[in-house]
Amino acid sequence: MEVSLKAWLLSLSVRERCGQDIIPVLYFYSRDCKSCVEQGMVLDKLREFSNALVYTIDINLDSDAVAVVKEAYGIGMAPSLIINDKIYRGFISYEEIMKDIQEEASG
Repeated sequence: MEVSLKAWLLSLSVRERCGQDIIPVLYFYSRDCKSCVEQGMVLDKLREFSNALVYTIDINLDSDAVAVVKEAYGIGMAPSLIINDKIYRGFISYEEIMKDIQEEASG
């Protein structure tokens, strides 16, 4: 299984079972995707200013485990993000991610 996928699953478990204040983010990218580069910069900023743990997966990776996650979450394009079980398809701004994270934390 892809190491990033294992780490993401572990972080979900730690968050749920241990009540850790972390934000697991699974980021699907493609090497030939312009908006993926921009999304990567947004995620770098997210890491810098929050307790986000970002795990990256090449959407074209030939892996059964990755295929299962993509199917389960309906991931078919890059960039795509899974943050706290919410799916984002296409580029999403730092402000929008933070707004959703803050709403979830207060809600």
